[in-house]
Amino acid sequence: MRRSAFTLIELLVVIAIIAILAAILFPVFAQAKAAAKKTTCVSNMKQIGLSLTMYVNDHDDVFPNRRFEPFGEAADLSNYDQNSWRSVIQPYAKNTQIVECPANPDRDAKGFDPEFGVSYAANFTSVGAAAPTDKGMGLFGQHRSPGVNGSEIERVAELIAITEVEKIPWVTFVVDRNDLSVTWEYGKYRGRTFTNVYGNALFLGHAGQTNYLFADSHVKSMRPTQTYQLGSRNYWYRDASDLSPQGQATLRTAQARIK
Repeated sequence: MRRSAFTLIELLVVIAIIAILAAILFPVFAQAKAAAKKTTCVSNMKQIGLSLTMYVNDHDDVFPNRRFEPFGEAADLSNYDQNSWRSVIQPYAKNTQIVECPANPDRDAKGFDPEFGVSYAANFTSVGAAAPTDKGMGLFGQHRSPGVNGSEIERVAELIAITEVEKIPWVTFVVDRNDLSVTWEYGKYRGRTFTNVYGNALFLGHAGQTNYLFADSHVKSMRPTQTYQLGSRNYWYRDASDLSPQGQATLRTAQARIK
């Protein structure tokens, strides 16, 4: 009897075919996985938007501040963020996982809110927010401000409420602080110095785009510089005026990171 077997050439052909199929399919699987994570992120942000809306309805149409002084305690900068917008929407959300994007590499890094990971930050601006009682130009005011009333928003469907971030443990994203440089003293970034902090912290992990939650609770994915256009579009200021030069520089810094 003669025993049949594969020849070396046949084995090599089969291996080559498998390798070609793997090369074709693996990127497809990766794209499908990335799309699923983006969908989950969008769902998270919509739930945040719903929780934020319920909070506003219960507080006379006033949005929460970006952070609050520790309840019942004297002012202490070291723990301001322990009571933030994320804290005050939790009675409505009842889920801490919705503030963590599955695609974000820093989602398990704890921010200044010890119960929340790094993923989402509130739209706050330093323009017009020099004092603790000031609201700034964004949607979330300073820690002692009376809060932004819905009637103050020029275009509710064109004002960013929440954006995605990485690297920074803070509860807010300040678009017009492109000059900020910080040496981190926490987590895996301890000892590293970041320049143009906010431009380098805007999360672009959805194929070069960021998911944004708007004040009317809809979510949209955009590249950084799509969020403003001089003379016609500025999704960062509630009065829809032109974005400051610092803000424009921040978004250009972020845009330049897209591969």
